[in-house]
Amino acid sequence: MWKFRKWFNAGPREPLPLPEGAFDLLMPEFVADPNSFYKQMRAQRPLAEIKQGGYLLTRHTDIVAAFSNRDLGNRPSRFSVLSARNRGKYLAAEVAGNIPPFQDMPDHRLSRRALVSATLKTAKEQTPSVFSSAQDCVAQQPCGAVELISAIASPFALETGAALVGFEADLEELKRLSTAFFLLFAPIANMTEFQATNQELARARHLLSDALKQRRAEARGDVISRLIEFQRMEPELTDAQILDCALLVFADAVENIEAGIASLIHRFLTTPGFAEMHREVSVEHLVQEGLRLDTPAQTIPRVAKCDTEICGQMIAQGTPVLLALASANRDETVIPDPDTFNPLRDNSAISFGMGRHSCIGEHMGKTMIAAMVSALLERGVTLANPAEQISYHARIGHRWPNHLAIVLR
Repeated sequence: MWKFRKWFNAGPREPLPLPEGAFDLLMPEFVADPNSFYKQMRAQRPLAEIKQGGYLLTRHTDIVAAFSNRDLGNRPSRFSVLSARNRGKYLAAEVAGNIPPFQDMPDHRLSRRALVSATLKTAKEQTPSVFSSAQDCVAQQPCGAVELISAIASPFALETGAALVGFEADLEELKRLSTAFFLLFAPIANMTEFQATNQELARARHLLSDALKQRRAEARGDVISRLIEFQRMEPELTDAQILDCALLVFADAVENIEAGIASLIHRFLTTPGFAEMHREVSVEHLVQEGLRLDTPAQTIPRVAKCDTEICGQMIAQGTPVLLALASANRDETVIPDPDTFNPLRDNSAISFGMGRHSCIGEHMGKTMIAAMVSALLERGVTLANPAEQISYHARIGHRWPNHLAIVLR
């Protein structure tokens, strides 16, 4: 073990002062470096009121407890445009009602069982083709400088995600649809944008309906075909649920995957001694540790189902509570030397949630990221601008890089 110590590059930034009052999750300083603020929150304000409405929970032990807290649920509050009362008014509310991230029991059980079965079978069966697609994608690139996200990570995620799900459209439209879907996971304040989101969801359903008809006639080894198989055994699963669950898997296989690829490549190439590490440690462990430090999905939203108490604070019914997985993954009371990249550590990370609230696409996501980072590292890659600080989209709940320039050998 002694030789691994020289790899581990500890050195968190100095913690920034925590602003008074409700915390702004879109504050530029937080978008640029959330981990310094998470550290301050864990020490001073583990349940922090946020400007966007609700609270942010940051300690590992509190977040683990929240996953099993029956007073917290997934279903949007009655004040949300995604609430059940709006299902006849907005397609977005209907879509939310059909997918696990916005469902409570008993609805959650059926859709989750269907998706777990479909995604695991598909991911395991298609793993060789995913790695082959990544190799082909990288091999097509000429030597020299290239923008990783737009030229490699995004096309790979779109094409591979669409193939795994059974979704057919041109890449530009696929990207637009996945982006629109993820707007459901952010606070909805602009009704003009929300109406546009509903239109994109309608378009996605139309395309997926065509795919559903085709798979009924001829099954393939994709998620839609697997969901049809599940429906034959469990006929209470509706066609609308199949369409919306397929869209969930596809969007997650695009946005978080392209972000994860860029974040991990940046992490790997800025870690001293990584070349030796890459030779000695499996790509699975490298990806797992990379996602602990740089998880694209920063928070999981929950909603108080009744008046309840968390960390000594009374939370009113209907109040959102965001579980900061990224903060839990760096909690020094649970994870030793948490800011150090150490792929040999015992894993206490909760990058993909826990239990029945864990990410259904975890296996598929890790496979896609591992395939692409392996292909890039085997080809040979360096940062085009090693001193440049990576920048991120200003959005709540996710940390997605804007761009990353690399050089391929």
